[in-house]
Amino acid sequence: MLRNLTDIQNIMQDRRLPLALAALFILLALFSVISLGRMLFVSFDSVHVSLKSEHVFIEKIPPIASWHLFGSYEDAQLPTTQLDLTLQGVFVAGEGESQALISVGSGSGSLYGIGDTVPGGAKIDKILPERVILRHNGKLETLPILRPKLQLAPGPQDLF
Repeated sequence: MLRNLTDIQNIMQDRRLPLALAALFILLALFSVISLGRMLFVSFDSVHVSLKSEHVFIEKIPPIASWHLFGSYEDAQLPTTQLDLTLQGVFVAGEGESQALISVGSGSGSLYGIGDTVPGGAKIDKILPERVILRHNGKLETLPILRPKLQLAPGPQDLF
């Protein structure tokens, strides 16, 4: 038994042991990061599996990053931008094809897409039917379509 204790003490004093353990830890951490990255950002295509005489079809699963587990900022109450911009209209289309007609002050408008920088230095983050989400100085802001209030004329007077 004394010999086994001596062997254990010799192993513990070996300077290569910490290096081997550190290398093993780095490899495990790298494997974990790669596996997590694949799970978060890679979508799984449809898979057709044949089990004996039964066929199983698995639908395409979107990446976890698109699940919005904690909600999306579309539903959040974002502050209205203080930039001198007017959203005159939006053209909502497929992913990355939407455009917004934005003017500076009361000037004529220009078309901007997602990722474009508008006057004032803000970038368009998302285009929605009623508003545009801007990223200005690292914070999200909204640029709503300003609709004029409808003024109704007084109705006809009762004759009786």
